[in-house]
Amino acid sequence: MSSVKSNHHYLFEFPLYNHIRLTLFDKLRQILSSVCLQTLHFGDDSKSLSDNKRVFEADHSFIIASKRFN
Repeated sequence: MSSVKSNHHYLFEFPLYNHIRLTLFDKLRQILSSVCLQTLHFGDDSKSLSDNKRVFEADHSFIIASKRFN
């Protein structure tokens, strides 16, 4: 499985993380009109630095809450 597919599955599909994914998407809806892996990893050039920091913080919170890397 490629890294991109793995990342996409982890962030968008893996059923174990549905409850924390809802929190992530709720936070991101306030900032972004659509969410994709590219934006989560690299930000969105059309958004302000402040908005991109909020995207990073939401993504980081998801990763921490998932405990995938513990």
